[in-house]
Amino acid sequence: MARVYLYFPFKDYKKDEASKKLPGFLNEQDESMRFHVLHGAGQILARVAAADLLMSCAHGDIAKPTELYLCTANGTTVMTANDLAAKLEAAGLPKTHQSILLLNCFAGGDSTLAADTEQEAGPGDTQGQTSPDSVVKTQNSYGQCLASIVAEALGGRGYRSILVGGFPGTVTSSYTLGGMGFMAGATRVLAQIDHMQWFDAKGQNTTSGPTVGKVV
Repeated sequence: MARVYLYFPFKDYKKDEASKKLPGFLNEQDESMRFHVLHGAGQILARVAAADLLMSCAHGDIAKPTELYLCTANGTTVMTANDLAAKLEAAGLPKTHQSILLLNCFAGGDSTLAADTEQEAGPGDTQGQTSPDSVVKTQNSYGQCLASIVAEALGGRGYRSILVGGFPGTVTSSYTLGGMGFMAGATRVLAQIDHMQWFDAKGQNTTSGPTVGKVV
């Protein structure tokens, strides 16, 4: 059965201002957690099987799609998409791995909500179930967003089966919203699998995303 892993690429991730709002993500001893938390040095990603989902958590900016960030009281630390790909490889991620979901803001581009969308309210002031067609996506093509650039960087390192995904907008916490959300323009949308934008080893957007296994 596939597992879901949550990976923090920055060493001081617990000092990040946003991370302080995610206590469940930070307590790897919590037996009720749905994620297996991975951080630190060494071959920590060697245990991740091909069919497992690896989620990577950091900040992102649609204006700088080649970079990801850590934000603490001491300032901002920057890592490039190529740096992340190299870090994943050095941490032992098998070359057969298939799916990485970036929990960075704008990792899958940007979006707005179609004007005629009518949905009931979801948790945390989000819209409820929103069809993918109601989310008008932008900057989600080759080289325009972090997931595309990371995917191509991994492809260049021999990850031929990889798909890297992200949400098209500012990501909002699943712990505070009762379900993972993102901002489509000024509207909080309750995120669904079909909203994710996936990019193959050449950095191209693909509609055939991975089959994510059940969380154990």
